[in-house]
Amino acid sequence: MKNFILIALSTLLFACSSNGKNEESQLTAAQKSSGYECKSIKVTGTRISKKICDTAVERQYKKEHAEEFSRKMRDERISASNQNW
Repeated sequence: MKNFILIALSTLLFACSSNGKNEESQLTAAQKSSGYECKSIKVTGTRISKKICDTAVERQYKKEHAEEFSRKMRDERISASNQNW
């Protein structure tokens, strides 16, 4: 009985530890044409990485909004420093 539980737990553990190297082959034609891509992002404070999947359009949207946010923060900081003079 102990051996059965040990085998079941080890099988479960190895099944969950997929390295994701065959993800490219699992993508459908529609996903490939839309620029669908998955990345493993390392999260601070944990050894477990997080899988992030998005399309080329979503990545472009995130990039544009990050640049816009950065520009707004920079402009606010400059205007605030000019008011102190």
